[in-house]
Amino acid sequence: MTGSDPGELLTVGPGLAVALIALALTGAAVAWLGGTGFGRAILGSTVRATVQLAVLGAALSLIVRSLWFTAAFVALMGLTAGWTAARRTVGRRPRGSEIARTTVTVAAPGAILTVALILTDVLPARGIAVIPVAGSAIGAAMAAAGLAGNRAFEELAARRGEVEAGLALGLSPGSSGSRSAGPQRLPP
Repeated sequence: MTGSDPGELLTVGPGLAVALIALALTGAAVAWLGGTGFGRAILGSTVRATVQLAVLGAALSLIVRSLWFTAAFVALMGLTAGWTAARRTVGRRPRGSEIARTTVTVAAPGAILTVALILTDVLPARGIAVIPVAGSAIGAAMAAAGLAGNRAFEELAARRGEVEAGLALGLSPGSSGSRSAGPQRLPP
């Protein structure tokens, strides 16, 4: 990425470095003028983000060259999204079974969508095209799973009496909930 390819979206060079430094210093100056005390944190975060993005960019430039590496990377994205959604849902470090169930819920729709788009020739089978599409689908599913899980736990907490009554009547812990995950009833 030296700017020699006219098809490049971003030219990496001294101009980009100057722009990043100017933006970081502007953010730190605004924080200092506003008296927030976050000026040093902004500069530190900028350096950390720059290093992380440089490493990720270098890795992705190698990954997109092989469809097998791309598939492995998408699988890693799915696993990470499953772990994140499980952690957000249970509010603690999730167990392996929770991660496995959430990963399937989060990653499967994105994988199915991506494969369907490739098979119908809508999406080219190239890493540079597959990663953003799969990443968007997995990211959306991760957000939805986290929100739905939180909503279900909130509903169960609000209906704790019903859950305890169901347990007292002999229902199993899995079926003692009110079978409601919000305003709509779920089929038994």
